[in-house]
Amino acid sequence: QKEAVLSFKKITLVNAGPGTGKTHLIVARVLNEINNKNDKKIFALSFTNKASEELGNKINDKIFSTNLVKFRKNIFTGTIHSFVLGVIQEYFKINNREFDYIIIDDLELKEIKEEFENNEGIINQYLKDNKILTFDSIIELFLKTIKNNQNFQDFISEYLNEVIIDEAQDLDKLQYEILFLLNQYIKNLRLFFVGDQRQNIYAFKG
Repeated sequence: QKEAVLSFKKITLVNAGPGTGKTHLIVARVLNEINNKNDKKIFALSFTNKASEELGNKINDKIFSTNLVKFRKNIFTGTIHSFVLGVIQEYFKINNREFDYIIIDDLELKEIKEEFENNEGIINQYLKDNKILTFDSIIELFLKTIKNNQNFQDFISEYLNEVIIDEAQDLDKLQYEILFLLNQYIKNLRLFFVGDQRQNIYAFKG
């Protein structure tokens, strides 16, 4: 664990099974990195909202008893969807552009599909006309923007320093593509993966 926490490699993979203290490791990693460089922006991402909330609470428990508490604003916890959405919204904000998309969840998407009798062409046009984003299209919007927008590439290269992924085995192909592109466009970015391939219950997602 100490070797992982202190790793200076651009990409670190920690392969750790159940009960080995993965969350404890991530919290220690976050605090060590903030201690080394106070203005560093760290994004610690989990697969579910519940897991990300628990991680955020554990970081709070540790950091509030230290002098690092004033740098808590530089630590973001959430899912990969909330991460990419937050980055895009921040990009719009600093460029004085209104982010006027509507975000819907899977239940709302299901209702729209039922309304249009699962006609994919009509559904996609309806979502586009009304500037509605689903969880999947948030990822697609981020990928499209980072691939085609030089200003966005420049912005993101200054925006974050390290991305920590919990339960890395659960990420799908598009989510890994995001991390690949971040690694490509951000010269000094560190990627820190924690997971256990034997627990990959989302293999069907690719």
